[in-house]
Amino acid sequence: MIALAVYGFLLGSILGIWYRVLVLVPTIVTSAAVIVAVAVFQGTDLSRTALAMIVLGVLVQAGYVCSSLMLHVVMPRGSIARPTLLAALSPGHRKPRTP
Repeated sequence: MIALAVYGFLLGSILGIWYRVLVLVPTIVTSAAVIVAVAVFQGTDLSRTALAMIVLGVLVQAGYVCSSLMLHVVMPRGSIARPTLLAALSPGHRKPRTP
């Protein structure tokens, strides 16, 4: 359950940095479907499966909120540029400054 909680929070954090809030619905639905499939395969009871789905859904949303707050409150728009995919793939890459 702890690994599921960490996975949910990290997934929400990544989504909060890169995407808008509408991505949460398909992410939570897909994650819940995966949890149900694994629970059926393992033969887990219904209450434990429901608890896992609730924990994952709440922590995905909490991770999203925390990363969104970090981007918009701690680092306002003018102070630091939003990360780009190119910067994430090549950490040594920097844009040349224009005068």
